[in-house]
Amino acid sequence: HTFDYTRIKRAGEDDTVPLIFNEQKIWIGSDYDDSENTFFNSPMFFGVIILLLSIILSIYEIRKRRRAAMVRVFDFILYVLIGLFGCIITFLMFSSHPFTFPNYNILWLNPFALLFAFCFLFRSCSGAGYYYQYINMLLILAFMAVHFILPQKFEIAFFPFILAICVRSVMYIISNKKYLKNS
Repeated sequence: HTFDYTRIKRAGEDDTVPLIFNEQKIWIGSDYDDSENTFFNSPMFFGVIILLLSIILSIYEIRKRRRAAMVRVFDFILYVLIGLFGCIITFLMFSSHPFTFPNYNILWLNPFALLFAFCFLFRSCSGAGYYYQYINMLLILAFMAVHFILPQKFEIAFFPFILAICVRSVMYIISNKKYLKNS
């Protein structure tokens, strides 16, 4: 049988409709060795590396008082990836599958980041980038403050990535603070 959402819905409304016809194991034990999984090949490790790299680049940017090319490249790659993952989440949220909506990861992985990534290449859109980063930072901070009361549970390995985005947002705001004075 294929997955039948309407059958599950009917079973919730009517106790006479069985949810399971029969139980059959499709995967029986394996020789899986969990000893190969270490911290150094986990998502948390890569998240911590990205967070440390964003902090190091931010400190470099503060000391040099300018946005170096390697910082722009890092930010461009980071925001392109965020935007692409945001496009996937947006697609899943508006697909016909009922269990992918709502997905609160959209608060930190949003498709607008893909558009914003090009602000690192073209300085003429720094003003729009400033306002995007300001809103993005507020969304991320709000998400971090209320994530524990949301109905969706989040993988702990996401948080170093989220903090890295927040660090880079703050640095973009600081380096483009002239737009705050002009408004």
